[in-house]
Amino acid sequence: MKLSTKHLVLGAILMSALGPLGEIFVGTVYQYVAGFPLWQYQIFPVHHAYTSLYAPVIWAVGGVELCLMDAYLRGKTASRMWRHIFLAVDILIVELLINIGLVLAFGQMIFRYTPGDLLHFSSLQTLPFYFIAGLVFTGAFKILKPNSYRAALLFGFIMFVVVFLAN
Repeated sequence: MKLSTKHLVLGAILMSALGPLGEIFVGTVYQYVAGFPLWQYQIFPVHHAYTSLYAPVIWAVGGVELCLMDAYLRGKTASRMWRHIFLAVDILIVELLINIGLVLAFGQMIFRYTPGDLLHFSSLQTLPFYFIAGLVFTGAFKILKPNSYRAALLFGFIMFVVVFLAN
């Protein structure tokens, strides 16, 4: 699958909206079911610390990375399930790298996970959520590609309202 710059920009904007929305949804449901938060943002937290003012930037970079990784995996395996398992593990690894990198550079995590299975940098409990997120992202991306510019504007607006105005 060949990706254009336009598709990478759409992926970035799409994830900058879907990422924080997903964090708020998953964080709220997890808190309700488990009785404690799965994670809490430490830097510029909003929406009960389920997301951050920085989250759209982090998720935008993740969107580009997911587009590239999905295109690469499509050439390596025909199995949709295995592609999404790899994407979920990839998201977890990127999350670990971001959090560990910030601790090394600035002495502070951007988010802290309550479960300590990965030293609070992330948690294996996120893998099912990331698997679902990969399905949602690739499905939405596939549907929206023909209308890239309108979709990018719509999702950019949604991200702005949710993260910055509806706090």
